[in-house]
Amino acid sequence: MPWAWSLLKRSNALKDRVPWIVYAARAHVRSRLHQEARVFEYGAGGSTLWFADLGCHVTSVEHDAAWHALVNDRLTPLERSRVTCLLAPPQPLDEEGAPAENLFRSGDDRLRGISFEKYVTAIDSQPDASLDLVLVDGRARSRCLVRAWPKVRPGGLLVLDDSDRDRYLSAMEQLPRSGRHDYFGPAAYSRWYWRTTVWEKT
Repeated sequence: MPWAWSLLKRSNALKDRVPWIVYAARAHVRSRLHQEARVFEYGAGGSTLWFADLGCHVTSVEHDAAWHALVNDRLTPLERSRVTCLLAPPQPLDEEGAPAENLFRSGDDRLRGISFEKYVTAIDSQPDASLDLVLVDGRARSRCLVRAWPKVRPGGLLVLDDSDRDRYLSAMEQLPRSGRHDYFGPAAYSRWYWRTTVWEKT
C-alpha cells in the first residue's frame, strides 16, 4: 500500500523526508538505527532529513551546490546541531600520469573528465570503525563503497543503493560475502524495481 500510494500522489523523497531506497532495505536500516547513531552518507536528500528525524548525528556530502542548499533549507535549527552537510563540487580530471586506481571518476558516462576526489575522500575525517551506518547513494559509488568500509564499526551497516548496476560489481566483490543482504523490489515514487544491498560488519 505505501508503494501504491507513493505512485498516486505528487511527492518525492525530499518532501516526504525518507531515503529513496528499496522499501525492504529501508526497513532493515530502520530496525538497526537508534538515537545518537553516527551516520555518514554520500548524496544528501530525503535520507538526510530521515536520519535527522530519527535523532542521528549525520555527516552528509553532496556534489551539487543547488541541491546542497535545498536540503540544508529543509533542516530545522535543532536538526542543524546534529547534521553537517558538506559541499564537495567535482573538479576537472587530470589523467596524465595518474594510475587508474588514483582516479576518482563517476561511472556515469555523462560525467567523463570529472574528478570526485574531494567528494569520495570526505569520509577520511571520520575515525576508523566509528560509524553506525554509511549510505552510498551519490556519485562515484564504487570508490565511495571501498573507502567507507573501514569506517564502519563492527555491527554497523554499509548500504549501497542501485547495487544491481554492473559498474559497481567489482567494488562489491572487494567486500565480504558474509553479512550481506540483497533487497530487490519496489521503492517509493517509481514503477521500476531495483536492488539495494546492505552489509553488516562483523
